[in-house]
Amino acid sequence: MNYTGESQSKPVKTPIADLFDFDNVDWYRQFMLRLRYNIDLKAYGNFAGIVANSLNQLQQFKMIPPPDEDFERLNEWGRLMQTDGYADLGELMSKQQRDDVFAYLEDKKVRYFWDRALEPFSPDSPPPNVSVGGYDRKDIMAAPHLHMLANHPRVVGVAARLLGVMPSLMATSMWWSFPGRVEGEHAELFHIDRHCYRFCKLFIYLTDVDEDSGPHVYVRATGNYGANYAHAAKKAAGNEDLLKRYNAILGKQRKTDAEIEELFGAERVAVKTAPAGSAILGNTGSIHKGQHPKTNRRLLFSALYTMLPTIKDPVDRMPAPDLVNQVHSTYPGAYTDDQICYLNRLVSR
Repeated sequence: MNYTGESQSKPVKTPIADLFDFDNVDWYRQFMLRLRYNIDLKAYGNFAGIVANSLNQLQQFKMIPPPDEDFERLNEWGRLMQTDGYADLGELMSKQQRDDVFAYLEDKKVRYFWDRALEPFSPDSPPPNVSVGGYDRKDIMAAPHLHMLANHPRVVGVAARLLGVMPSLMATSMWWSFPGRVEGEHAELFHIDRHCYRFCKLFIYLTDVDEDSGPHVYVRATGNYGANYAHAAKKAAGNEDLLKRYNAILGKQRKTDAEIEELFGAERVAVKTAPAGSAILGNTGSIHKGQHPKTNRRLLFSALYTMLPTIKDPVDRMPAPDLVNQVHSTYPGAYTDDQICYLNRLVSR
């Protein structure tokens, strides 16, 4: 405990001392966050297994086979998530559902991710040099169909196979990507995410996406960090300068197309073009990017599934008093009440 002066008879607690109070939940949150970021990426796989076993002991959930889904196909998608890093889940969103969403969004504005000081604008007329515009989370949660799609048993079933536990829906987002810039920026460059020890993201295209419309791009089989460094060592073949360069590429937050091709080869790069309504589930701990659109803008809905709360991201739960009944009505027999509440506890109340 800290004191303000030796002459005082009564100790005075500082903010640091308050932080370490036994019943201060924020201390445990900060510790868990630092633990996650201080663990060597190459050890993530083993640590994730420990976390999964611990959570399963606490949860004691038994995953219910989705009544309208092919169990073997779910298993195959789960295997693809673990090997390639991504699975194409087919059409998840009908044309009518997309039309409903576009009708709802007609008068909604978006914000530029990378400069929150910029005033909201219509996605029909983005400011010059603005590459993306995201919708407010309240608008996303209030939009028709989107929250139910994030609860789709196909998505949750495959996510559970990757995570090894009942997933937690951590966040949803939806944004436009606009053509116009010569080069991509931020998430339009190759990178990895670090939301949790294991995690994945659902991507649903609400517009047709070809190679000029900003497709999702990922590098196959790069979700195992230890294997990535082993690949770099093998490719360097004893050349210390090359190994240093390859390790530097892996350690960079953003990586160029040329660096990725040099280290992994063009044949490992997958460009995910697909018609509107298509869904991709991806381990974005793999190396990936959102290709910058050349000609046509793209609208994408995304949902993040984690083992644990990310801690560093705010939990902003929206009221959803009829959520349990709504999920049961949309996907009868797919979940128990407890599973619905657990899955949605970080985004809804």
